[in-house]
Order: sequence, then structure tokens, then C-alpha cells
Amino acid sequence: MPNPQPAAIPAAEIAPRVAITALISLLEREQQLLAQPQADALETITEQKHALLKQWDVPNRSTCAAAHDPALRALVAHARQLNAANAKLLALHRASCESRLQLLRGGPSATTLYHANGYLGA
Repeated sequence: MPNPQPAAIPAAEIAPRVAITALISLLEREQQLLAQPQADALETITEQKHALLKQWDVPNRSTCAAAHDPALRALVAHARQLNAANAKLLALHRASCESRLQLLRGGPSATTLYHANGYLGA
């Protein structure tokens, strides 16, 4: 009695899985880099993400393919969670940088650290 072969995965569904898996890898690497920010490495990750998403045309394909494939839906959900977590980390870094810049400028109401006479006060 011959062994039944598992159903082949249509080629149209393989590409989205590969693309989402690659995106997840990039998002995980981005999250590691956000822990100790390295501008050049983060810029490279961003360029890679944009190239991947442009090549795959995510808005059109993910909706159709993910609607019928539970495994792909799970991958897309994981990618969205990673992206949201990375966005929160970026927001924290931005807030920290903005507050440091504000301190260097002398607080919320001042525009310089010192006046022309070299003192903080008048």
C-alpha cells in the first residue's frame, strides 16, 4: 500500500511565508539593536525591511494569503507584535533624547544654558 503524500503547498503561499519569516528575522535583529542603539546598523535594518516589503508588496498579498492560511496568519501576527514592540522602544529613545536636549537648552522655558554675562541668572 503506497504512502499518501502530504498536500503540496501552493507556490503562491510559499513566497509570503518566506517574506514574513525574513521580516520577523529583521524585526528581531532590530529589537536587539534597539537595546544598545547603533545608528548605522539600525539604518541597514530599515533599508532591508523597506526592500523586503517593497519586493513582496505586503498590503496586497498578506491579506489574501493570510486569510486562508492559519500558519501565515500566525506569522503575520508575530511580525505585527514585534513591530509594535520596536515602535515603543523607538518612542522611548526619542523621548529620552528630547528630554536631554531640553536640559542642555536650560529647561522648558530657557533657550540657552548661560546668559551673555556667563551666569545662569540675570
